[in-house]
Amino acid sequence: MKRTSNRDHVIATASNLFLQKGIMNTSMDDVVAQSKVSKSNIYYHFKSKEELVVAVLGYRINVLRGALEAILQRTDLSVSARVGLIFTTIAEELEGRSCVGGCPILSLLSAQIPEVKARINEFLIEWQNLAEKLLVEGIARGEFKENISIQQTAVLFVTIMEGAMLMAESQGHAQVLVGAGQTLLHLIQV
Repeated sequence: MKRTSNRDHVIATASNLFLQKGIMNTSMDDVVAQSKVSKSNIYYHFKSKEELVVAVLGYRINVLRGALEAILQRTDLSVSARVGLIFTTIAEELEGRSCVGGCPILSLLSAQIPEVKARINEFLIEWQNLAEKLLVEGIARGEFKENISIQQTAVLFVTIMEGAMLMAESQGHAQVLVGAGQTLLHLIQV
């Protein structure tokens, strides 16, 4: 079994702290205390809190990207089932952390770091492109209405997901995500 490096451990710890306490309320000393990695070791890997936030963003994007890619590869499922599975998977992840922190990626925008904002924008465009591919496949398979605007529906897909995560956090339960996914499917299915 591969041992987690100090760097990766610090990133995972900081990610959880940022979700629980917020970026502004989490100090590097909090990361040191929670991770039990020395301050000098943390500063060896991350010269500043900004660098750590950027690393946490990369970590969170990779986790979500991996989950989405695994779902997309499930060609044994209908496109509708894969869309539903995306919403269910995100809901389960959110429920696993008691709906604290909403979207782990968008929550990092509060850091007001230009690189973070740019990378989040790139990821949201990537997510929109992924949704567009699913919609095209769904139309081709006769699952989705032919007259939907693919680009606008893909934007709606991402917007519904992000809004539902915010609602799940405020309501304290992630079922709102599953319901949002079902509603989206109801709107676009044949």
